[in-house]
Amino acid sequence: MAETAWHDVAALTDIDEETGLAVRVDEEAIALFLVAGTVRAVEDFCPHQGSPLSGALTRDGIVTCPLHAWQFRLDDGTNVDDGPGLRTFSVRQRDGRIEIEV
Repeated sequence: MAETAWHDVAALTDIDEETGLAVRVDEEAIALFLVAGTVRAVEDFCPHQGSPLSGALTRDGIVTCPLHAWQFRLDDGTNVDDGPGLRTFSVRQRDGRIEIEV
């Protein structure tokens, strides 16, 4: 199993409740979302056809893929309709910065 580490990826002020933020850690494309004051991090592609999710609409903690409307819960990555889910990443905030564990 690969070793994980914490990575500083953005300032907390770079993200808001309406807009996702795309970041990269090594080869990982990750989408950050702010949900009720909590930052969530999921892989930044829909498992259906690979559409980026960082620019997708979010509502009530759910992100909707802009390509075919698949929906995923941002707290755990599960697919609302029981299809394939998203990989999630642990997030922490330190000194106004967002760090994710990859």
